[in-house]
Amino acid sequence: MGMTDVDALADVPSKAELHVIIVGEAAITRMNKCFLGHDGPTDVIAFGLGGDEPNPAGGAYVVGEVYVCLDVAVQCAPAHCQSVGAELLLYCMHGMLHLTGMDDHTPDGRNTMRCAEARITKAIRGLIDVDNLF
Repeated sequence: MGMTDVDALADVPSKAELHVIIVGEAAITRMNKCFLGHDGPTDVIAFGLGGDEPNPAGGAYVVGEVYVCLDVAVQCAPAHCQSVGAELLLYCMHGMLHLTGMDDHTPDGRNTMRCAEARITKAIRGLIDVDNLF
């Protein structure tokens, strides 16, 4: 990860968990409407859950949930010339970066996020064969 990626994670507790949930098109469409007010499916929705309160059982802090849509990944992967696993990894990284405070609503923000996504996914792809997950 680049320095800005590490800096963005500085406030995450050392025993932190991030839940990644794979959902279908119907579920992500409902969530998109309910939480974001948008019609139709989307690729990823991320929710920060604080993570600043100790877990009474002594376990990890849950800092967020990232919902990724398998159906959207299956539809979009060929257009992006990558596997469904690689597409899902991209969605996960995108959601996680949103949880660190990054935003893609401006050209500069979008460029910053794309660069961070590329660095992180390249590092993960060096460790995991995401192309053969599905």
